[in-house]
Parts: sequence; structure tokens; C-alpha cells
Amino acid sequence: TRTGNVILLRDLFASAIEKVSGIMEEKNPNLENKEAVAEAIGVGAFAGCKNLIHIELPNSVLTIGKAAFQNCTALQDIVLSDNLQFYNIDMFNGCDMLRYNVYDNGLYLPSSNTPYYLLAKTTNNNISSFKFHPDTRHMEDAFIDHDNLTSIEFAPYLIYIPAYACRDCENLTTVIMGNAVILVGEGLFMNCEQLKDVTLSHKLTELSQHMFAGCVLLTKLDIPIEVTDINEFAFSGCTKLSTMTFDKNSKLTRVGRYAFKDCVFLKTLVLPDDVIRLEEGAFSGCVNLTNFTIPHMVSALPSKVFENCGFLSVIKMSSNMHSIDSNAFEGCLLLAFIHYNGSEVNWNHIKFGNGWRDDCPLLQITYDETEDLQ
Repeated sequence: TRTGNVILLRDLFASAIEKVSGIMEEKNPNLENKEAVAEAIGVGAFAGCKNLIHIELPNSVLTIGKAAFQNCTALQDIVLSDNLQFYNIDMFNGCDMLRYNVYDNGLYLPSSNTPYYLLAKTTNNNISSFKFHPDTRHMEDAFIDHDNLTSIEFAPYLIYIPAYACRDCENLTTVIMGNAVILVGEGLFMNCEQLKDVTLSHKLTELSQHMFAGCVLLTKLDIPIEVTDINEFAFSGCTKLSTMTFDKNSKLTRVGRYAFKDCVFLKTLVLPDDVIRLEEGAFSGCVNLTNFTIPHMVSALPSKVFENCGFLSVIKMSSNMHSIDSNAFEGCLLLAFIHYNGSEVNWNHIKFGNGWRDDCPLLQITYDETEDLQ
């Protein structure tokens, strides 16, 4: 501390964790992973410690909580846990004295094994290129509003990219994501208006909310095999998106609310067979979508799922369909055929919303009676 006192953080952690564990044992004895929860709460207790100058976190620390070191105004050095898994990007807000290690155009915080463990920020917002140190394991939202940045190749061992990390990078054209990335935060590339070439991690498990929203020049994307969810508004406003491909063994199961809203260049889209859920407005405003095969496991068409798909003419669906919302085909004035892979008897057992076909004056239903017999 400023007065020269030395506090062994290991002892402080042990004391804090012991106290929290005791409280949890008393109040909630059935809580799972009590030790990990106690460590996370113990770590989050340093905000406003104005005399704290140096901290070395033990490798037992897995989580750094929200605003954990906020306004530690004298803090100059920190050594992070090598086993860090979860953290909040605002954990060092107000730590204006904190010192960083510099590599290329990046400012890094160290762990015990590398000086370049966590990318905190860049040296300035005007950089045109960026090279990660290969030892980087974590990062904060380092590239927000970097208008001159044109390309990013993420570090090979980076597992998580936080929300909005590259938002509003107006001239970003090329992104290569390291194959260790499993998860990304909301709005990662939101409003990157020049983004054209994107290579995603093979291990990525979902496309986050607003991940590519407003990427008006993005034309094509290959979706990794491990992706299970395309979340809300993921491609909203991607007005040039025309091609999306999925691996034949894709694990995709859900297309979220308004995920493809106003993707006006999208004419065809073949979803994987394992998709079980289309959510409200999933393809709203895809005016050039002409035909669509609903995956056979999908059993419901929610409100506005094909809203204002003005050139949609042919829909194919399986006999697993159980309900169609009253607004599912709102504004689909040219919808001419629904090819139902089942009998007319089964079709009539579907739960239809009132006026579900009012906007489809040309609509005819065809049936496959043999499918039910088989």
C-alpha cells in the first residue's frame, strides 16, 4: 500500500472465500459449485480500494465480477489468474494509474505466464491494422469506434470475444476469427458497414444478438458446424446478404426473433434438418425470398415469421406442423403454393390463427397423401 504495508492477497482471498462459503452453507446449503461461487464473490470486493497499488491474483481465481476493481485509483500493476474464465469488461473502470504491456498497437495486462494475457485496449483509435500477440487469452471491447481499422485476425487461443468489441468500425472489411473462439458477445460487428470477408471459428456455438446487424456489404457467410443458435437480429439490416451455407452435419436448432430482418437480397436459404424452432419475425422483410422449405422438425410458424416477404411464392412443410399464427404470412401477397407433406385430413388438424391466409389471395394447398400412409 502507499504506507508500505504488505498484504498477502492469497490470505485475503482465503479469508473472503471462507466467509462467503460459510454464509452460503448456512443460507443455501444445496447450492451447486459453492467453491467457485465463493471465489467469484470474493474477487468482486475491491472496488474503491484507493490505497491498492499492486495485485497478483492466484490461479484459483476463475471469475472476476462486475466492477471488481472499479475506482482503485492508485492501482498500478495487476497479475491476472492464468485460469481466468469469466470477467466483466468494466472491472478496471476508474483505474487511471494502471500500467500496461505494449505489443504492436495493443495494451495488455499480464498473467504469471505471459505479459500479454489480456488485451485491454489499443494505443489509439486511429490505427489501420492490428496484430494480436499470440499468447493472448482474453480481451476487452478494444476496437469500438476504430474507424480506420480495416482488418483483424484474432489471437489463436482467444476463447471469448466480448460484446460490441468491434462495433462501429466503419472501414473494417476483413475478419479472421481464431479457431479457439467458442462464444462471442452481443453486437460484435454491429454497424461495420464495409465488412465483406468473415471467417468464423470452427468451434463457435452461436451467433449472438445483433452480431452482424447493419453490415450492409456482407454478401455471404459459412456457418460453422457447432452453431446451435442464430440469435435475435443477428443479421438484421444485412441488405446485401445473399448466400449462407451450412455444414451437412450442422447442429443448428433455432433461428431467433427477426434474425434475418430486412435481408432484402436473400432469395433462397436452405436450413439444416435439425432446426426445430423458427421465432417471431425470423425472415421479416426478406422481400426477395422466393421459396422456402421449412425443416421437418419445425412444428409451429409464429407471428410475422415471413412478414412482408413480397415475392415469396412457394412454401414446403412437413406433416409435423401443428400451428400457424394468424400473422405468419402477413404481406405475402404472391404466396401461391404451400406443399404440405401429409394428408388433407392431417392438414385440417393444424391450429390456424384467425385470418392466417387473408394476405395470400393466390394461395393453394397441395398434399402428399402417400407420405402419411408410409
